[in-house]
Amino acid sequence: MKSITSPSYSVKLFESSESEDFISALNIYLDEIPFELKTSSQEIIYWIDNYSKKFNDELLIFGFYENDTLIGFSQCVYFSSKQFIVIDYFIIASQYRGNHSFQMIVALLKKFFREYRYDYYYILTEVDFNSKLLLRLLKQNGFGEVQSKYFQPNLGVNNFDSLLDAKLLFYPAEEDTTIKKEQYKTIIETIYNDHYVRWYSAFLTNKEISTYKNNIEKLKKKIYNNLNDKINVRGGKKTINSYSEFSTKKDIGNTTILLTIIFTFTLLTLLLGKIFEFSLTEIVVLLFINASMVYLTHSLTSGKGTKQFKLLMKLFDKIK
Repeated sequence: MKSITSPSYSVKLFESSESEDFISALNIYLDEIPFELKTSSQEIIYWIDNYSKKFNDELLIFGFYENDTLIGFSQCVYFSSKQFIVIDYFIIASQYRGNHSFQMIVALLKKFFREYRYDYYYILTEVDFNSKLLLRLLKQNGFGEVQSKYFQPNLGVNNFDSLLDAKLLFYPAEEDTTIKKEQYKTIIETIYNDHYVRWYSAFLTNKEISTYKNNIEKLKKKIYNNLNDKINVRGGKKTINSYSEFSTKKDIGNTTILLTIIFTFTLLTLLLGKIFEFSLTEIVVLLFINASMVYLTHSLTSGKGTKQFKLLMKLFDKIK
């Protein structure tokens, strides 16, 4: 099973409906997603076992874990010829939300795509216009909001409540604040035809699939009406939150080393003070000097103290 891990979290790719924890992850999806926005679990089970047999693209269904406890589910499609990824569902069970779990798992998912060579120009996901919290979380993690009309199509021919005014969120592999008109139309055609129509073609009658395709064409016309030559993306990769478990663990490690060194110098200073019978004032001065030198050395070597050092030099220049 393909997977990627960090000290606290992991992401695992389910290879079939027989994969360990797949049904449990699917149950998290069923518990957390509103009824009108659910894709049938039987359809998901069918496609995880058959998608690769019928298409060159890949259906990617993941389980999310915190300390080996299953906490979430995601369904994505990798369009290999177009080289982009669509995230259909990204769910963390309610009781495990918080403590930066969303940020951690998004970071791991991106790392998974890199590690296993799912080369992409961008990652896309649909978000309900009214899902303010999800929009904010995605934007904090580098996704930009495409400034164009977008609709999430019906999930099947009769689920009319699932047709939504939606936002298309866009995460580029490289910094990109605009999408060319033809590129955007390719994205829409791929999502609507090679994802939605393709998905439901296995379950609808010929008459139903014809009706479904007609509804899709109407949505495309609404989107393409008065489309600019370039479509702006608001936000995006530049706004990504630099906080991640990986950098935090490194910072914690560096801080621990720094505190250990300071503690050691403190003990040595106290020992020397006792041996040479320094006064309390002399010991305090030595402690301050040692701590300051250790901190300054650490800051300069780690690169974090460069700015402070420059400010200190400017202060000395003014005193002169």
